[in-house]
Amino acid sequence: MGYYYENPRPLDYSSESPALAGERQTKYYGQDVPPLAWVDPTWEIWQQSLKKQITQATAGGWLKINVHVVNDDGMAPLRCKFDQSAGGWAGGRPDWDGWLTVDDTAVLQDVPGDTRGKAFRPISHPADGNLIVKLPQNLNCQGETLGGQIKNLCLIRCENFVSAGPFGG
Repeated sequence: MGYYYENPRPLDYSSESPALAGERQTKYYGQDVPPLAWVDPTWEIWQQSLKKQITQATAGGWLKINVHVVNDDGMAPLRCKFDQSAGGWAGGRPDWDGWLTVDDTAVLQDVPGDTRGKAFRPISHPADGNLIVKLPQNLNCQGETLGGQIKNLCLIRCENFVSAGPFGG
């Protein structure tokens, strides 16, 4: 099976002409971000709470998260961080509470405890998969939705740690 591999060499654009590099920078990387393109976690959680769609989990348990991979960059190993106040950086705190264990080997898979390697699909075969995230025994969720309808919330953000990233949200 062709699992994700770590390439020690970064992409090399040194032979690229200045004109082509400038075009790549302005037409691809330099595109304007459309209005409202950023996700506001506080608003999203509030919307989910209005529909009674907040995911529930138990301290010491695990979450199964469906992940959609668009290209090979997204196939890198994943890691997840958590915030027991459920505010994340948007909540005025510059950091998170720590990193969670992502099924011991940071693989995407369907069954907890199945350790197959570093990534979940062969290169050039993007697809959906499931990420198993273990929750700490001492998890103490203290956040709440806007208006306080739902209490005891935590926020978890999963991202891959590829050199071009991180990607995920």
